[in-house]
Amino acid sequence: MMKLLIDHGANPNIPPTRGPFSFACRNGRLQSARLLINLVGRDEIIRNNPFALYDACISGQKTCCEWLVSQGYDPFQLLDNYVCAAFWMSRNGWVDMLSCHQH
Repeated sequence: MMKLLIDHGANPNIPPTRGPFSFACRNGRLQSARLLINLVGRDEIIRNNPFALYDACISGQKTCCEWLVSQGYDPFQLLDNYVCAAFWMSRNGWVDMLSCHQH
């Protein structure tokens, strides 16, 4: 379905920054997230969807968080409201994901 929408002009990076990619990550739909990143491009997805990792952490999607970090998301990036995914990773007990991103 997502591919069909994109093929017909849907923009996967619609504002606000919690568009389809963040929605897929927040709901643990890793296959959809991978499809979007392959269609749009990793750098553009990361630039236009800064809340994806944060949203995935809040909703407890560990597998998705691991994948997002492997794609280049920085858990220590401060977002608009001065929050970061690292807080939720730590709170969820996922400190192993933070060890490679020590600041």
